[in-house]
Amino acid sequence: MKKQIKSLLILFICLSLLLPVGVFAKTTTKITLTKKTHVKTGSGSTTVTKFKTNKGYAYCITPGKNGPTVGTKLYLKNTIKSGSLVYLLDKAGTSDSSFMITQLAVWKYANNFHKAGSSSNWAKANKLVSKAKKNSDYNTKPSVSLATSSTSLSESGNYYKSGKITVKAKNVKKNLKVKLVDAPKNAKIVDSKGKTKTSFKNGDIIYVMVPTSSVSSKVSFKIKISGTGVLTYVNRYKAKSSKTQELVLIETESITCNYSANLTIVPVVRKCAYYNGKYYGKDGRIVDKTTYSIECEKHSCEKVGDKYFGKDGRVVDKITFTKECEKHVCEIIDNTYFGKDGVVVDKVTYDKQCNKHVCQIIDDTYFGKDGVEVDEVTYDKQCNKHSCDIVGDTYFGKDGSVVDVETYKKQCEEQPPTPVVVPDTADFNGLIMMLIGAIIIGSTFIAIDTIANKS
Repeated sequence: MKKQIKSLLILFICLSLLLPVGVFAKTTTKITLTKKTHVKTGSGSTTVTKFKTNKGYAYCITPGKNGPTVGTKLYLKNTIKSGSLVYLLDKAGTSDSSFMITQLAVWKYANNFHKAGSSSNWAKANKLVSKAKKNSDYNTKPSVSLATSSTSLSESGNYYKSGKITVKAKNVKKNLKVKLVDAPKNAKIVDSKGKTKTSFKNGDIIYVMVPTSSVSSKVSFKIKISGTGVLTYVNRYKAKSSKTQELVLIETESITCNYSANLTIVPVVRKCAYYNGKYYGKDGRIVDKTTYSIECEKHSCEKVGDKYFGKDGRVVDKITFTKECEKHVCEIIDNTYFGKDGVVVDKVTYDKQCNKHVCQIIDDTYFGKDGVEVDEVTYDKQCNKHSCDIVGDTYFGKDGSVVDVETYKKQCEEQPPTPVVVPDTADFNGLIMMLIGAIIIGSTFIAIDTIANKS
């Protein structure tokens, strides 16, 4: 008897070590025996007692003591949450024969042999015990998890997408519920075919997808999985009297279990880039093609959309664009002067280059008779009146025209007097007479002509 008690204590210690850490919502602290029946163990008269309590059928684990009477209250001694005994009772049937075989197996497992039972029934009981011992880690505790505790999403087209995440579940009766917590707008969970779902089963592959447009900075959120299952465990009860048999029975409890994994997105920032059919502006925003061109491409003296770009690529107003980029020859635009070469000049230079000046002097610049810029000498020649002057190597006649040297001398230099030739006296007298004769003759003709006219 002492040996049996010692073996029992060792069994209880071992069973206690097998208990997993956990907290259960409710555990029955006492049971009441409501009915006792006797089930034969063979062809003889030996029987086992089938105990019925307010919590179900119970098995005796200390056959050397007195059986409790109907109405006896037994109180919780300890709870066995996993192991061979839980397996043994969880797999037991409800018929009398099944109860009897299981009762024998409980005694065998607890090393509390009893004389009851035929050899064939003990053979069945031994088989149950052998199988139970092979399931020494047996438990029905529901659990759910994902094949990752944290993961990052990567860009995939218009979405940030996770790698494949495997759903894991044990002892869960219904499909698992999966949801996202604090996720960006329009985030979704899809199956391996890309279909949006929230209900999955053990072994399913899922993905998390978030539109790229919903993420502008680093974001962290969670994926949560939950499921409900039934926890089966063995409670051991004892009466107030130490002489009364202790009973074990299987009990169950509905358990909801949860699991969360951390998800992170570090957005890809594209500045001044074209990707996947979209244009990204200088600050990483998605923009239209014109805005992209304005913000990101180099433009010199171009108009893009309603923006003007000056010669150095800056955005300028229309007037500045006109000044910097369009060719202006001898024009005044917004108080800016453009000379004959199209470059910006001051007002005086503009006047010199662009206004017609004939024989004028402007700011020490000389303009000749054709309106072109000349040197001072040429100006003097073309524009000042010179009569019998020599300017540089140019000669001006008495009427101011340019002449050659000989003409200049003739017109402008004093000539020596012409010598008077005195004829001989004889010749001189003859000449005089000839002149007198000519005068007389001329007068006679005039007189005759006058008379003729009168008649």
